[in-house]
Amino acid sequence: MKNARFAAWLLILGLVTALTSQAHAQFSIGPLRQLNSYFQGQPGTITATCAVMNCTATPMPIFVPTPLLVQCPKPAGFYCDLYIHLESQDTTLTRNDTGLFRFWVDNAAATPGPVDALGYFTWDNNDPDSRIAAAFSHSYAVVAHVYNLDNNQFHGVEVDVNCIDASGNGSCTASTGFSSLEVNIY
Repeated sequence: MKNARFAAWLLILGLVTALTSQAHAQFSIGPLRQLNSYFQGQPGTITATCAVMNCTATPMPIFVPTPLLVQCPKPAGFYCDLYIHLESQDTTLTRNDTGLFRFWVDNAAATPGPVDALGYFTWDNNDPDSRIAAAFSHSYAVVAHVYNLDNNQFHGVEVDVNCIDASGNGSCTASTGFSSLEVNIY
């Protein structure tokens, strides 16, 4: 019984170490040749909200269609690198809460990112003036390494807005306004 617990503990420790080191590892890629580009834009307001103490809102896709299907124009067994660049006007964040963007590729965190293990980038964290501040813009870019299982495979790219009730007051709201997305394929 002790050996089984120890083995399970080692397995969990190994997984945590692998995810942590992957999410925080420095990387360099290149030189690269650009193969394709995709763009999306949206002029509306997209809002993520939750109403339970210490909640995390359901991630809300900023762009439609979602996911954006981008093609890696290479044979099966080859990789492409995606450069995913978001420009977003952030119009609302409840006071003392955390505003997040989630970068999701093929239903997983964009890797190597940089994002956390769940695909998140924090754009505002526990700011006491966030509710009264004027709308402002954020720009953030990540890299995703994708593998083709099929020739010229399409991969899904999704960028979401989200929030966390960091203040513990029982709710959070985060909204984006004008937003654009650029995905370059290498």
